[in-house]
Amino acid sequence: MKRDYFTFNFINSTGTALKRYLLTVVIMLSVAFAYSQETITITTTSNDPSWLINFQNSGGLALEWQAIGPGINISDTGNNPSFDFSANVGNGDIVITITSNDDFDFEKWIVEDVPKVVIDNIASVSEKSDLYISGLSMGGFGALRLGIKYSDRFKAVSAHSSITKMEQMSLFVEESLKEYEQINKQEESVLELALDRKEHLPQLRFDCGTEDLLINHNRLLHEQLNKAQIAHEYEEFVGGHEWDYWQKHIKDSLRFFNKFIK
Repeated sequence: MKRDYFTFNFINSTGTALKRYLLTVVIMLSVAFAYSQETITITTTSNDPSWLINFQNSGGLALEWQAIGPGINISDTGNNPSFDFSANVGNGDIVITITSNDDFDFEKWIVEDVPKVVIDNIASVSEKSDLYISGLSMGGFGALRLGIKYSDRFKAVSAHSSITKMEQMSLFVEESLKEYEQINKQEESVLELALDRKEHLPQLRFDCGTEDLLINHNRLLHEQLNKAQIAHEYEEFVGGHEWDYWQKHIKDSLRFFNKFIK
């Protein structure tokens, strides 16, 4: 995986204002979410005549970047772009767009990078700490898939309203499913992967709302796992494929994980 996290340096002549500090937080959150699209878009306003932003790309990404605003129109490529906003006439909005065509290894990012960041930043967490993984909808499929595939790393998995086979992605995306095809076809099905790793599975749990468009797929997976004598917990609750359902039932995942904390 070539990607590394971007870091941002803000430089001005009058010190760092609260507004600038808050912007740093917003940018970091933007980066975290934007990686799924391989594009970062940041909208900000500068009221400092000597404001610069440097993007330190330690991961060696091949970047294309652009900044557009009053008095500013910068478009170029480079690994470490620097944006000079001092030409921002009238203190208007500046839109910064950074794009990379590199292939991002999200699997490695979730399985290796995220735990490492937590370990590096939270003193009570170490390499010996147990790992648990959860997700919802497409992320529920991801949690089940990665939890099963990396059962040596994850002690338990709990998923909500999950896709159970890759083909169900067509219910949520417009692009061709070829974008999501796996080299190992077993990894496109929770059942097939579980059967392949049957002797080395983590603790499994999943649930689905009775009004969810994925309810029949989840019921079928539950039946198939029972038939294969694969231990798991499955629950149904009133609700659809919606945030109200997930916000209410995330606690069920936490309670499930708590069973295995020593």
